[in-house]
Amino acid sequence: MFKFCLPPPICLQGDTPPYQFQVHFGFPSPSCGLTRSFLALVRGDLKTAMQFHAFGPLIFAGFLTILTTAVLELRSRRSLMKIYAFLLNWRGLVLITATYLGYYLLRLWVRYGAGDLPWGLDQTALWRFVKIGAKAL
Repeated sequence: MFKFCLPPPICLQGDTPPYQFQVHFGFPSPSCGLTRSFLALVRGDLKTAMQFHAFGPLIFAGFLTILTTAVLELRSRRSLMKIYAFLLNWRGLVLITATYLGYYLLRLWVRYGAGDLPWGLDQTALWRFVKIGAKAL
């Protein structure tokens, strides 16, 4: 048995150089936090990975699924395209894109001036979780 170790990532301390998207537009890109999320996943820290980017674990799982099906297709010499049927459907693409952009806009709203939410929703654990991730951008 071996242990898989990574050096402590510098980017988790917040001293990374600015991304070109942020330099040019003045705000973080939609994918900001994905690399840190992937690094946290590799270390086994799901909570931190979700705080850096909620789609990080989902995209990581998607990559693993694609890798696994590619290996299975090569070994069995038959197509497994049924797995991707939902994603290749235009409704699936619209749903995924709308959800991703909605999450991105929520993160920007939280980072750049979210006020109090109505009905005390800003006191919920989910809202605090989103705020921590948005402030970490």
